[in-house]
Amino acid sequence: MKKMLLSVALIIGMGAAGFAQEADKKEHGHKPKSPEEMAQAQTNKLAEKLSLNDDQKKKVYALKLERSKKFANEMKGKHEEMMGKRDEMLKDQQAEDEKLEQILTPAQKESYEKLKADRKEKIHSMQGKGKRMGKRPGRMYDLPGKRDSSKVIN
Repeated sequence: MKKMLLSVALIIGMGAAGFAQEADKKEHGHKPKSPEEMAQAQTNKLAEKLSLNDDQKKKVYALKLERSKKFANEMKGKHEEMMGKRDEMLKDQQAEDEKLEQILTPAQKESYEKLKADRKEKIHSMQGKGKRMGKRPGRMYDLPGKRDSSKVIN
């Protein structure tokens, strides 16, 4: 009987943890708000905290909307700029690879391709984990007599 109750409690606990994680993902994975939605949310927050009247709410909304639209345009421009730089960097990397392959022997080319594939796999395996660097050499947990590396949180 005790084992059965313990099993049921364990299953319920695991289910609750799963729901909590799913709710956390939804909270942090929200879609970006439109400038109008951002302005309305900011206006509502100020109206509640400062007890704004209707005329003040309209003026605050107009002010917040203007700023939200400006911010959205700036972010869009920055995103496009970053994507342009990314494309430029990829082209530079391809050009460097082509020049490097002219220098390397066939065996070295094969090793270099394997290195590139390993690096690509490592990058893909790290995506979504939130830990980009992991444990890095030369850190405190690598020194003798220092902290236990199993207790270090990255």
